[in-house]
Amino acid sequence: MNTSNTISVIIPFFNAEKHISNCLESITNQTQKNTLEIIMVNDGSTDSSMEKISKFNSLKIKLLNVEKNSGPATARNLGITASTGKYLYFLDADDELDTCTFEKFNKTLKEKNFDVIFSDKKRMLNSQNLKENNYEYETDKILNNEIIISLMKKRFFYPHESHRIFDLTGKLIKKDLITNNKILFDSELRYLEDECFIWSVLSFVKEAKYIKDQLYTYNVRHGESSGISEAFTNNFKLSNFLKVKNQIKQSLEEKKIDKNEALRISNQAYIYIVIGSLISLNRSILIGKIKEQDSYFYLKKMIKEIIQDKQIPQLAKKYKTYKNESRWIPLAISLRSGWFVEFFCKKRTKEILKKRKN
Repeated sequence: MNTSNTISVIIPFFNAEKHISNCLESITNQTQKNTLEIIMVNDGSTDSSMEKISKFNSLKIKLLNVEKNSGPATARNLGITASTGKYLYFLDADDELDTCTFEKFNKTLKEKNFDVIFSDKKRMLNSQNLKENNYEYETDKILNNEIIISLMKKRFFYPHESHRIFDLTGKLIKKDLITNNKILFDSELRYLEDECFIWSVLSFVKEAKYIKDQLYTYNVRHGESSGISEAFTNNFKLSNFLKVKNQIKQSLEEKKIDKNEALRISNQAYIYIVIGSLISLNRSILIGKIKEQDSYFYLKKMIKEIIQDKQIPQLAKKYKTYKNESRWIPLAISLRSGWFVEFFCKKRTKEILKKRKN
């Protein structure tokens, strides 16, 4: 295979029998797939996922196996190591692609070998696109280093202006950028591994290209396990938040941002991620992604560790809430009140779920 224009599509999967056929069909139906290398990494599946994959003879699939379920970080690292393409593309096994995705990416690559190319996403719930006519920019756009730095600085202060450049899935990433800088996923993280990885990547991105099109379909799966539900039922450690914070700080410093400014931003990121994780865990419980009868045990355990931490409550006092965010959650954390943290997190989660259904 000619690696000069090959895109390595890396798809980790674990017990994905319900959706993996739809995912692979979206690749089979691509208007341009002759430059694709499909790498599927079985992360210890025990269902019929392998049988479903075997039916796709039209795709040249490189199938790899992780002996026991170890999480998406380990699976993706194996995929990176085995890849031969000039660009990497991460796709989740329960998501899908527009039929012209790689045709449009290849067309963009003919313009210039950008470090990163990305597009918008559909967010599908019950056949409804919750992001209908929702785009990052009004037209296709080149993001130079200055724009990327600006977005990195704003990421945790204005997240309602969410930017697709911080997504892992649905974007082309130049492989040399990853290998030359020895970037890999942290295999100890089963949650936030994508955030940590993409900040490592952005440290070295000088120029990215945005395509105004919803080429990636993210499927909302109520009642099915997800990254956070798997993480917290597999002994998630509070120190993992600190790992992500330190990577963000390191990435900002790599971009030549003043160390004090990098610390201020990473401290904001730290509390943002902690609060976001509490909300995500609440959401997983409310929509049935964590099915154990004692599911609230995980939430209460996490809250207890957060309010007993030496640093988090102190940093929560300085946290800057963004538009429509609850100011009560960081206040409750700073007061080390577990009951109030749980109460306001549940309240905020219900508000978010109601808004997303409207």
